[in-house]
Formats: sequence, C-alpha cells, structure tokens
Amino acid sequence: MIEQRRLSTVLFADIVGYTSLMQSDEKRAMLFLNHFKELVENIVPAYQGEIIQYYGDAVLLTFESATAGVECAIELQQAFIEKEIPIRIGMHLGDVIFKNDNVFGDGVNIASRIESMGIPGCLLVSKTIRDQLVNKGDFLLHSLGPFEFKNVEEPMEVFAITNEGMELPKREQIKGKLKDSEKKPAIKWTVPIFIISAWLPIELFNYVIERYSLDPVLLDLFILVTIFGLPATLIFSYFKGRFNRIAVGLQILNGIAMIAVLFYFLTNPLALNPGKLRLIKLYEGKSSVFKSLNSLAVLPFSNNLGDDSQKYLLAGMHFGLINEIGQLGSIHVISETSSLPYQNTNKSIRKIAKELNVDAIIETSLSRIDTIIELRINLIKAFPDEQVLWNHSYTTSLNELPNLYKEVTKNVALKINKALRPEEEQKLQPKRVPNPGAYEAFLRGSYYMGFLTPEGFELSKKQFKKAIEIDPLFAP
Repeated sequence: MIEQRRLSTVLFADIVGYTSLMQSDEKRAMLFLNHFKELVENIVPAYQGEIIQYYGDAVLLTFESATAGVECAIELQQAFIEKEIPIRIGMHLGDVIFKNDNVFGDGVNIASRIESMGIPGCLLVSKTIRDQLVNKGDFLLHSLGPFEFKNVEEPMEVFAITNEGMELPKREQIKGKLKDSEKKPAIKWTVPIFIISAWLPIELFNYVIERYSLDPVLLDLFILVTIFGLPATLIFSYFKGRFNRIAVGLQILNGIAMIAVLFYFLTNPLALNPGKLRLIKLYEGKSSVFKSLNSLAVLPFSNNLGDDSQKYLLAGMHFGLINEIGQLGSIHVISETSSLPYQNTNKSIRKIAKELNVDAIIETSLSRIDTIIELRINLIKAFPDEQVLWNHSYTTSLNELPNLYKEVTKNVALKINKALRPEEEQKLQPKRVPNPGAYEAFLRGSYYMGFLTPEGFELSKKQFKKAIEIDPLFAP
C-alpha cells in the first residue's frame, strides 16, 4: 500500500437533483448518468486529469495543474449544459494523500464543500485556485465572499468562474455544507445589541446638550441618524460584512432615505418628534435645576422682522403662546399685560424675574419671509444664577402657528419636569390648520381690538369677517 502526499487540484462534480429525478423519471436519470460519465471520460484525459472515483451521480477528479484543471472544468460544464444535464462543480488546490487508487485529506473535503454550494451550470473554486489564475486573462472570476464550512476551522473565500456559459449563483441560492451560522445570517441579537449600544451615546449626547445649553434640535438629528443605523447594521449582519452589489445597493437606499427624512424634519420640525423614541431619559428632568420651576413669564417677542407694520403678528403670537402655556394648571404664567412693559428692556433676566416673582423667563425672537415664520425660543432659569435650560428654533408657516404654540408648550412642560395630565395632553393635540390667510386676519383683528377705540373695533370687525370668509370653519 503505497501512500503519497502531494499538492493537487481536486475537482468534485455531481448531478443536481439526481435522487428525486431517479424517483420520478428513472429512464431520464439513467440517461443523464450515462452522458455524464461519457463526457467525463472523453474530456478529462485531454487535460492530464485523473478520474479517481465515481460516487453514484458524482465524480472525483485530480489534476497536476490548476490551470489545466479549470480549463477542463469549463469544457466539461459547457458540454453538460449543451446536453442539458444539471451539474455543479467545485475545485480546490490543496494537500492530499494518494493511497490505494483513492485520495484523502482536507483538500478533498474542501472541494466537496465548495461543490455543494453550487447551482446547475456553475463552476466554483477556492482562493488557492484563484491565486493560480489571477494573472491569466483567459479566466473571469467573481468573488462570492468568505464562507464557513463544516469541519473547516477558518472561513474560506470562494470564487465563481464567469466565463461564457457559466452560471453565477445568487446569494440566496447558496446552500450546501456550511455551518449553521453561515446558512442563517446571525441577526438574532442584532436589534437588542444595537438598541443597547445606541442608547448610551444618545443619552451622553443629551447630557452634553443640556450641560452646554446647545440647540436640542441636534439631539433630534442625532436620534434620526441613529435610527437609520439599525437597518444599516441589519444589512451588514445579513450579508456577514460582504459588500456585494446587493448589500451596497441596500445601504445606498438606506442612506437616501435617511437624508430625505432629515431634510423633511428640518423643513417640518413639528411633524416629527424623535426625542420621544428615547427609552430611558437619563438626565432630562432629574437635574436639580428643574425642581423649583413653578412659574414663568413669556417676554414680548423681539422684532427681527424689520417692519413695524408687523406688530400685530408679534402681539398675537405673544398672546397665543401665553394662552397655550396657561392651560397647564401646574405652571403659573404671568399675564400678557404684566409682561408687556418688558419689551425692549435693558433689565437683566434676574431682575425681570424678581420683579414678576417668577422662577424662569421665556425669551422669544421672530423672523418672517413671506408666509414662513422662524421662531427662536430660550427658556432661562433666573435663580440662583441665570442658566439657559433649553433653546430651540422652529420653522413653520403662518397658518400653522396655533399648533406651534402647542408644541412649544409641550416642550416647556417636559423641560421643567411637569407631567401632563390626560386632559392637558388632549388640549395640546394638533388641531386642523386653517386656510391660508385666515389666521393672519384673525391676528390683525385681535390686535386692532386691543386699542379699545371705535376705530379699532371697526378694523377688528373687518378682519374677523375676512377670516371667516377665507375659512368659515375657523372661528376662535
């Protein structure tokens, strides 16, 4: 019994679905098997290949040269395709043992496992074969990525020969003798691990925003980006880190969706509230700076409109915001009349708060371009030292201002750790948006009525009628 160990190119090939075909059409199955053996025996000797053994509908071949072996495999597969015999072929270059007209060793096992991954008409090879062909222009190769085979310690990269006539397996078609973790992508723990790992940076980022009084919109943007990190992670996990065309395409689509949502959020800040998705609000509402805030004053709006004719808008928004916050029974809000004297004042926040006997001050500034309003809100704690607790910018249309007041009120309540009762939550639900122009006419009418003169009443009457004509359903 002579035993030889040498480096050899091993080829496995078998007829796909032969067993089921034998049960349904024995005659056709035997015809396939006869043609299969005939083609093998006619073609293999021309490439100095050796037929080691037949295993029913499969065959084991060896070659001295990897190049000759692949050339032979291509010709075999093309002949099988012409005869319409569904054959898959796998090849590996490795150390094998020749003994008693048979071969043994890891090289044989690996070739068998590569062959089991294939589909009819394909030719799959290991990286060791690919390395022998890489500088030869006659062969076209496509990487399928690394795979973990049963009883093989290290993952192995597999390539498909894509010369004319050869089939290229799709990811979902690849099965065979793989480890279970390879057959079913390990995504079971991806979601809980991602949620836990994402929660910590979100809360740390929230702490930084509160600590340095940054714009809370940054946290909203961070949360939205983090949300889109989950599908990105799932895609990466499903494809086991292989950046094939499908994986890259899905990641690009995910990125486009993220950009679209971020753009929508920046242009419609009231439509989304990403902060609600935070599972545990680690710092928000727990700091001692929030505990003593039971009363506040809303200062008159700073006029950044560059137009004194817009005073009606400033006054209307000032009253609207005070009125909305005043609906929260747990927060005492100073009246509009009491806060108006502080318009354009040079007094400090602490002095204003002391004179009005409140814990905090809301500063506001307003900009307008056509019907688009930009509102800037600062919530400032007055004692013992001035501290900006929250600031935010809102961009919305003039018609949607009533819902903006509700959104601001919710955020103020949240920032000073005031839980909303069910009836308060109901009052702060967004309402129907009036037709364009109706709310502006209402603001003008309210402004003129505040003059308490016959002329003012007449002007306000005209504006209220105009509001009803524009939108009969809008009649506050």
